[in-house]
Amino acid sequence: MRGHAWARWLVPMALVLAFLGSRVPALAASRRPSVPRDFAGKITSGGRERTFWVHLPAPGALAKPVALVLMLHGHGGTGRNTVDFTRGGLNRLADRDGAVVVYPDGIDKGWNDGRIKPGEPDPSQKPDDVGFIRDLIAHMRTKFQVDDRRIYAAGISNGAMMCHRLACDMADTFSAVGSVIGALGEDLSRT
Repeated sequence: MRGHAWARWLVPMALVLAFLGSRVPALAASRRPSVPRDFAGKITSGGRERTFWVHLPAPGALAKPVALVLMLHGHGGTGRNTVDFTRGGLNRLADRDGAVVVYPDGIDKGWNDGRIKPGEPDPSQKPDDVGFIRDLIAHMRTKFQVDDRRIYAAGISNGAMMCHRLACDMADTFSAVGSVIGALGEDLSRT
């Protein structure tokens, strides 16, 4: 994976997310309203309708190639509630640095991160979340001038594990990934 200036925030952001995660009750009381640059989107990927939440920087930032950051929720979450969970911190960084942030939604509020769990189908029988992320990036490229050298992913828990899978399966796409409380799945590490 390539190193770039935007990668410097991934580890600090991971620490911020871990800190905020310990304060979930306080976060619920301090939700901030969305700004008009935030909106829901959907695409079809793998024959399924897939949804996501987008935060855009100031319009002037979109006049030039921008970084694209994908923020993956933990199991049981959604893209939209990840904005609230992080108190909009990633959006503020994106506003400051002129990046597009996309918060995709996993099927049934989870990600096919490559683990094989007893009693569950093999990952190849689960939703193709790598394909969805690939399609989502392609979709964002049609809407904005995405700087292909500045595409990043970060995630929490199951989303963090999915980021590790993306780093393995799409290493030529991502400049960096960051994870909070999520390791590389043992089954994926064998491949």
